[in-house]
Amino acid sequence: SKKFRKRTSPQNRYYWSVIVQYWMELLTTSQGELYTKDRTHLFLKTNFNYREIVIEETGEVLRDLKSTTENKTFEMEEYHEICRQKALEFFNVVIPLPNEQLTAF
Repeated sequence: SKKFRKRTSPQNRYYWSVIVQYWMELLTTSQGELYTKDRTHLFLKTNFNYREIVIEETGEVLRDLKSTTENKTFEMEEYHEICRQKALEFFNVVIPLPNEQLTAF
């Protein structure tokens, strides 16, 4: 099997300084209560960074949350993309790509 590198430091910095920051503002505004960076991170990984486990006896599907520290570089990029897509879908907000300049809200 092919080996992949774990997420990179630049990926992690982008996640916390751009994606989490945008989502923190979006959630705080839409929910009317304060979302911290940690609470926002928990929200994001609960909804977008998990494995599904099927209990064969019952057919029940469970979510097994993944730590972002477990993500390989390509998995982290996929996670970033879903976070950006959902921000656009739910809030009509474009989260900039790494090294992309957009006007902050």
